[in-house]
Amino acid sequence: MRRLLTPTIVALAIIASAPFMSLLRRGLFDLFPERGVVILGAGLGLLLLVTLGIALTRIRSQRALRYSGLVLVLIALWVQSTHLSPALPRGLRLQVALSERIHIVEYGGLAFLLVGALRCRGLVWAALLATIWSTFAGALDETVQFIAPSRTGEARDIGINAAASVTGALFALCIASDARWRQPHLTVRAALPTLFRSTSVLALTIGFFVFFAHLGYHIEDPVAGRFLSWYTPDQLRALAADRAERWAGPNPPTGREICCLQDYYLTEASRHNGHRNERYADGDYLAAWHVDNLLHTFFQPYITKPLPPDGRLPSEEVDHSLLTRAGEGHTTGTYTSPVLRGRIWTTPSKPVWLALTLTLAAALWWAPVLIGRPTRART
Repeated sequence: MRRLLTPTIVALAIIASAPFMSLLRRGLFDLFPERGVVILGAGLGLLLLVTLGIALTRIRSQRALRYSGLVLVLIALWVQSTHLSPALPRGLRLQVALSERIHIVEYGGLAFLLVGALRCRGLVWAALLATIWSTFAGALDETVQFIAPSRTGEARDIGINAAASVTGALFALCIASDARWRQPHLTVRAALPTLFRSTSVLALTIGFFVFFAHLGYHIEDPVAGRFLSWYTPDQLRALAADRAERWAGPNPPTGREICCLQDYYLTEASRHNGHRNERYADGDYLAAWHVDNLLHTFFQPYITKPLPPDGRLPSEEVDHSLLTRAGEGHTTGTYTSPVLRGRIWTTPSKPVWLALTLTLAAALWWAPVLIGRPTRART
């Protein structure tokens, strides 16, 4: 247990820092608006070179096999660095991509530490278990980001964390000493219970994360049109009535607070409000009119809430009379909103996903019992 102290502290530090990482990133790029990307990229590149240098000095036997493993590590890093970033505006793409590469450092490093802490089980079993536990920490990290107002937790990022965990565990195997490789391994029968039950907990954690963070509803309304939401129409109307009362004070929430839980009604409203303003700025007044109908139908408290003391609401910059003229002669309810597309999933349904999650978790939990049960000899 003492060996697990360091990776446990590292994992808790990563998870605890999740609500504040966006502030740190913003602070870096605000402090160095022109060179922030260069500084972060150079730092990550230097870390990679130092890590490879240490690896090359430690590999003294089975060079062909270990160097092949390092090549796989570099390929994995290249894939994670170039193919796993979301589609973003050009001005933010490189900043976010480089910031997400920090996940590789965090969870690759965590998996590396876990392999060392679990080496008494044998390096192969240690690598498998380290990958699962590090991915579990990544799922908890994304859960914290999901509930933190200033962050966004996504299943795609759990995938990035899992890929980083695999990379870190593989790197640990590549540079492990011959003495560690010669340590006795656990038997399959002894190793499987922890492996399967750890996977069960991981499956349950990811399943519940997807249930709350991604599964939602496709809503069709004769005025608002078609759009995606985490809530049903009845729930949206109930939330609108509740927020109209709660936001009537002089300091309504802005969605940028840190010390509270994220209000996903507010998140949806701000996304639709931002989309309307983008369409308005691009001169697509008809689309802006449709989105304005959606906002007035389901998110009225957001567009009528009092102004924050330090600024103006973006909606006040919209000329609503211009939108009304653009919508003359057009039918309401014909618009399909792209807002939250890819973030909210409508298939499978929530009950089906919950049933699948619980079934898979239960099957993995009890699998060691079924596998290890002796079979009766036939007479």
